[in-house]
Parts: sequence; structure tokens; C-alpha cells
Amino acid sequence: MTSTQGLQLFQILRFIGILFTGIVLAKGGVSSDLIGTYEKIIFISGLVSFFWVSGILNSTLSSYHQVEENQQKNYFFNIACLLFSIGAIVALCMLFVFSNITFNFSALLMESIPYLIAYMLLNNTAYLNEHILLLKEKVTSLVVYGITVTIASVLVVAIPLISSSDIVTSLKGLIILAILKNLYLFFLLGKYSSFEIDTKIWKSQLTIALPLVFGLLISGSADYIDGFLISMKYNSGDFAIFRYGAKEFPLVLLLANALSTSMIPKVSQAIRGNSSFDMLKTESSKLMNLLFPISIALLLTSSWIYPIVFRSEFAASVPIFNIYILLIVSRLIFPQTIVIAFQETGVIFRIALIEISINIICSYFLMQQFGMEGVAWGTVIAFMSEKLLLSFYLFRYKGISPNAYIPIKKLVTLSLILIFTYIFVENFVLT
Repeated sequence: MTSTQGLQLFQILRFIGILFTGIVLAKGGVSSDLIGTYEKIIFISGLVSFFWVSGILNSTLSSYHQVEENQQKNYFFNIACLLFSIGAIVALCMLFVFSNITFNFSALLMESIPYLIAYMLLNNTAYLNEHILLLKEKVTSLVVYGITVTIASVLVVAIPLISSSDIVTSLKGLIILAILKNLYLFFLLGKYSSFEIDTKIWKSQLTIALPLVFGLLISGSADYIDGFLISMKYNSGDFAIFRYGAKEFPLVLLLANALSTSMIPKVSQAIRGNSSFDMLKTESSKLMNLLFPISIALLLTSSWIYPIVFRSEFAASVPIFNIYILLIVSRLIFPQTIVIAFQETGVIFRIALIEISINIICSYFLMQQFGMEGVAWGTVIAFMSEKLLLSFYLFRYKGISPNAYIPIKKLVTLSLILIFTYIFVENFVLT
């Protein structure tokens, strides 16, 4: 098994954990309002973390093999310290905000905030685990770690919520799990790094990471913008229905992100060696062969699957889910991998500004016309715009044709079949 396949399997395991948790909560008789509260807690945690954690970790993948040999020995330790330090600053800001500003949150959600902050602080640092294992090509360890964390995360969330509707106990369980993951991080650091602070690593890493962090804050915030718009107009029950539908096809998201992430070091080496991007094109073609047929089949069967997997009231999530399936078209195009490998992260930021503008404008106005489905369409339009702009940048300023890394004929053919299937389902299945 290659490192790319190992990371893809790890992401699949993470997806299974999230999906199975949702199924267990829905089937276990947990109320929609309580599920909505739990989803909001996880939503807030991701909202304040996803951009800087992903930015630092992705920049780590592009720069690890390029740092000087004397810095590699303590590289991972300094990245861990950087993640924890930024997390501590974010945690303090959250404490200040929630202590001084009144939010229209339920009493249960406000009671959960201290536990949420503790979980966020500990869990974000532990994301370094899978990246260390990826860079060291410890595929078996990566898979075993993924299986263990997946099983544990489902149990600590589901058992308290189903047995006693106790969100606080579930959060305490997540905190304990995060502590255990950090203990494993210390083990990995002891094995692959020395415990020495090197401010040069911090400075060089932030130089590369900051434009990417801000770019991800903007371009990666579509899910959170969607959630914010929905929460402003709809109640907790509707929010839960939207969240259960707005999962695009998570398998596409996870496998595509895993491919993009694992390819950054390899594309970086290809750039330094003036090699082609055939590996990226080949791997993306394999994903298209796998994921487009599954997505088409899912479009045709989602109206029957949702009430069975969850429960009847979540059938209202199906139209939203079907729109998010269309994101596969943009997900399986990978110009961002090449741009990050070039370490031209400022480009990511500038294009992200355009993307977020498109997302906000389209989501807001389409929501007025089509309700929650309009918000989903706004996300699809924005994501496709981002990939087209990144592809144009590579062609215009780097002389890299889209055909060099995209199997264009296959993409166009499969996309048209997917779109016609969506039209058929909307007009003849869901009506």
C-alpha cells in the first residue's frame, strides 16, 4: 500500500466515524434538537480551527523535504509547538468572546462552551500525528491509528447521548480521546524529532503558511458560511436537516483531499526535477473511475437510502445532498496541489478572495429564491470558480496546460452524465 492509499484509507475511516456517529444518534432516538446542538458544537470547533490547522500542515508537507538537514531533526517538534501556541491564542480569544458577548444560543450549548474550547485546543495539535506518519511513510501505523481513533470517537459521543442525552459527558470523552492522541504525538516526536525550539523553523513555516492559512480561511469557509446563513434563518431542527444533507458525498471529499495532500511532496519534487505531472493526472483519473459511478448511483438511490439510514424526517435532506454530490466535478481537479508545491501560497489567497465573494453573493440570493437548496447551489458555483481560476493561473503564468494534470476528456464525459442524472432525479424521482 502506498502512502497516498494509506492516507486515503485513513480519511475513509474518519468519514466512517462521522457517518456512523450520525446514524447511531438518529437511530438511537436522540432528538433532532439535541443532534442539532451537538452539530453546532462540532461546527464551532471547526469554524475557529480548520483554516490555520490545514494551512500549517499543508505547508509542512511542501517544505519538510526542503529544510536543512540540521533542522529536520527537530522539525516536527517545532511544528507541534506552533500548532499548540496558535491553538492557545484561539482558545483565549474564544473565552474572551463568550464571556463578554451574548449569543442567541441555548443554555445547553453555552454550558458546553468550556469543554468545546478544551477539546479544540487539544485535538488540533494531534492532527500532526497522521502527517508525521505520512511523511515517514508509516502506512500500517497510519491505518491502525485511524481504526483506533474512529472506533473510540464513535463510542465516546454516542454512548452518553443515547443513554442519558448528556452532551457534556460526550465532550468530556472527546477531551480524553484528544489527550490520548497527544500522548501518541509525544511518542512520535520522541522517535522522529528532538525536543529543541528553533525559531528559524517557526519563521520560515509561518512565511509559507500564512498566505495559505488566509486563503483556506476564505475558500474553505463555504461550509461554515452555509451553516451561518441557515442558522440565521432557520431553527435548530432545520439546521440539523441541512447539516445531514450538506455533506456532499464525503467519500469524494476525503479521497480527493487525501490525494491532494499526499501529492504535495511528490509534485514539489517533480517541480525541482523538471518532471511531468503524470502521476497526479493518473491518480486523479483513477479517482474519477471510482467516484463518478458511485456518485451517479447515489443520486439515483438517495431518496430511498436517507430514510433508511437515518429516519423519515431526514428525507428532507435529500435534495440538498443531491446538489452537494455535484461538487465531485470540482473536487477531482487538482491545480491547488501544484500551486502549493510551488509554494506560491499568495495565489491561493488572492483567488480565495474572489471565491468567497462568489459564494456569499450566490448563496444569499439563491437562498431567497430556493431556500436551503439555494445555499447549496451557491457552494457548487463558488468551488468550481476557484478551480477554474487556479487552472488559469497555472496556464497563464507557469505555462502548465490543464491537460498536463487533468484527464479532460474523461472529466467532461463523466460530468455530463452526472448532470443529466441529477436533472432526471429532480424531475422524475423526487417529484
